[in-house]
Amino acid sequence: MIRKPNHFSSSYIGTVDSLDDQLLSLYRAKISYENKYRTRKKRVVLRGRKPKTGYDFGGNVIGGMLNATEWDIYLYDRYER
Repeated sequence: MIRKPNHFSSSYIGTVDSLDDQLLSLYRAKISYENKYRTRKKRVVLRGRKPKTGYDFGGNVIGGMLNATEWDIYLYDRYER
């Protein structure tokens, strides 16, 4: 996992080069376990970066998450109704 200093979001965790990254799966498992015992639950979100084909007009990766070459990991508070 790579931590890029130019990200301005306080929710940014890091960047991974592969969706099979062990740190990503361990982080998801850790948050899932902790959510069982906390009142303010969290969620892990992936954002695709550096696409193979380009971006569409809305800024989304063309072809979906599998067309990206890097993925940023963010940790957000889960929305409570």
